[in-house]
Amino acid sequence: WLIQKALANLFLALFYSALITFYIGVPGKHGKESLATDLGLGLGGVVGVFLLVFLLVFVSHILYSIIWRSTFSFEFLPEYIVMRSGIIARSETHVPYRTIQDVIVSQGIIERLLGIGTVKIQNAAAAQMVGKQLVIPGVNIPGQPMTKANHISTIVKNVILSKTSSNTGL
Repeated sequence: WLIQKALANLFLALFYSALITFYIGVPGKHGKESLATDLGLGLGGVVGVFLLVFLLVFVSHILYSIIWRSTFSFEFLPEYIVMRSGIIARSETHVPYRTIQDVIVSQGIIERLLGIGTVKIQNAAAAQMVGKQLVIPGVNIPGQPMTKANHISTIVKNVILSKTSSNTGL
């Protein structure tokens, strides 16, 4: 899981570094000098800014990912699933088994290469638009080895199917 986050953070850090370096090195409108020229930075200075931004972004995202993962936990209780996460503000999500509509094991490209997956447990609550992003209610359990992800999926499906349809709402 950490390797997947490191690769994703590597590309993010490269993107931010390139964006800031481009902003510093490109001349302004109407023949105005670039910010690098105004600051007295030569090519070495611009490369230094690129490396500094890259290291700051990469290290901060890696540290955040490690701390987040250490605070993330999930638990299967008799009536519902509990997921706890958060670094500064702790959040706890309860998903009753009777409201679960779908259990999905998904893999992105990097996850497929690393042999890990994400278990997505979606419940019957209505999806909401937050800004421009569609938020589907439920819990995600990221970074699981595929055997464990499939095992979690099977367990949840068996619990759902063992309940009577009147209790689960299905």
